[in-house]
Amino acid sequence: MGLFGSSDPTVQAEKAIAKEAKVEAKQLKQAEKALAHAEKSEAKATKEETKAHSAHDKAVKAEQKAAAVLSKANHKHDDAVNHQNASVNTIERKSAEHQRIAQDLQQKKAELEHLSHKHEFNEHNREGKLQELHHQPEQTAAAVTSDLHTGDRVGQGQPGAGYDQAAPGAGAGYTQTETGATGAGYAPPATGAPGTATRY
Repeated sequence: MGLFGSSDPTVQAEKAIAKEAKVEAKQLKQAEKALAHAEKSEAKATKEETKAHSAHDKAVKAEQKAAAVLSKANHKHDDAVNHQNASVNTIERKSAEHQRIAQDLQQKKAELEHLSHKHEFNEHNREGKLQELHHQPEQTAAAVTSDLHTGDRVGQGQPGAGYDQAAPGAGAGYTQTETGATGAGYAPPATGAPGTATRY
């Protein structure tokens, strides 16, 4: 036997085979351990991936829901804008209509005032003519009949007699300058601002 062991080739070969088997067994064990660790990591990665897919699906659903809400809100906002614009148009239309009606109202008030003054004047004139009929029946009756035949009103169409009325809306005033031979003058006080005289 040598200093460092047997020099027998057979013994040395056996030792080399045993050492090789030991190394391979160790490598096998390490490989098995690494595989188990990799399988564990892969299982964990699978769970994480599944979890990520689930989170993504939830995010997609949330986005779709938010998009639906946003679309509904935009539609509602568009309706509100259209309603606002329509209300502005309605205000303008109603304001114009109100102004037109208000002007028409003022015109009708002026016409009524004008006709009232005219009627008051003619009533007074007719009363004067009736009085004349009692004092000078023949002369006054002939004048009245002539007026009626020519289409003139009693107390109008005679020289010196007439109804002066300011233009409607500009102030009203009316005077009778003369009612005939014996009729008394009739001059109620003017009302409102002086207007342009119009003879009827």
